[in-house]
Amino acid sequence: MTLRELAGRSELSESFISQIERGRSAPSVASLYRIANALGVPLADLFAAEEPEPRDPVLHESDRLHLTWGKGARKTLITRRADSDVDVFVAVFPPGSSTGDEAYQHGDSSEVILVMSGTVELKLGDSSHTLVTGDSIEYRSSVLHKVTNSSSLDAEVLWVVSPPTRGAVGSDDAPLTGLPT
Repeated sequence: MTLRELAGRSELSESFISQIERGRSAPSVASLYRIANALGVPLADLFAAEEPEPRDPVLHESDRLHLTWGKGARKTLITRRADSDVDVFVAVFPPGSSTGDEAYQHGDSSEVILVMSGTVELKLGDSSHTLVTGDSIEYRSSVLHKVTNSSSLDAEVLWVVSPPTRGAVGSDDAPLTGLPT
């Protein structure tokens, strides 16, 4: 698929996709979902080209899939992609970072956030919640949501999604909405 075709299918610009490909831009979660849907792959497939081999039940830290996403945040998948009934991520939000400019939604899975350190603000639909170390919240991934760290310290968040959201392609998930144009 050419950049032009991917841009057309994802409704993102060719130059933006090229910047992501070259590591010069960090996409928002919403942009990543658009790209994954345009490619017809699960979002987790965008984390790395290959899964660690062999399929040892232990997933070593050095073999985990890492992604810079949103506005300055980093996300690490700590479960395996293909055979897991749950996606578990650890996300690090440096001061001023977020999941992206816009709130987003995906599928209709259960999501749980546990703040392991720091403070984050979770915009969830029309409400806003301040979560500090030890706080957790559960919600449906179909509700527009956005996480922001407006504190002066890093925040580390454990994120659980079950069942894993695989995007609109090849699933019964509702179409993505609330995405930036």
